[in-house]
Amino acid sequence: MLMVVGCSASVDEPSATVEHSPGAADDQFTATMKDCLAEAGYDVTVYDDGSFGIRLPEAQMAGYDAASHKCSEDHGYGQPPEMTDEQLRHLYAATVDLVSCLETHGYPITDVPSEQAFLDGTPFVPYEQVPLDVVGEEWDKLVQDCPQP
Repeated sequence: MLMVVGCSASVDEPSATVEHSPGAADDQFTATMKDCLAEAGYDVTVYDDGSFGIRLPEAQMAGYDAASHKCSEDHGYGQPPEMTDEQLRHLYAATVDLVSCLETHGYPITDVPSEQAFLDGTPFVPYEQVPLDVVGEEWDKLVQDCPQP
């Protein structure tokens, strides 16, 4: 499971986007986590690729993080193994492709780290730069056209 957390500020209230990708399509993982998080009061959206995500106010992030961690632990989903440099390079290339896709859809992405900085652990989540008013069908189409690696 790859967990991606990105924060983005708005004028009214800080907000965050959280996306989870099980890697290979793992319908059981997604269904289990969706149900568990729903029981904890968080309505996540499941995407066609098996990933799921939620957009919520920054003030709710700590509660969501705790619920997500508890769900993971309660259902036997531990931390994923550490990625090799080769896997990280592949993830970086896919992330750069995601940047291109988002920009093609009209969302400029800035501060893309170098491959070495990415390998060294610099966090980079292109979707955190997508405006928070991109919601509903527009958001669903964007996520479908430009899936998170």
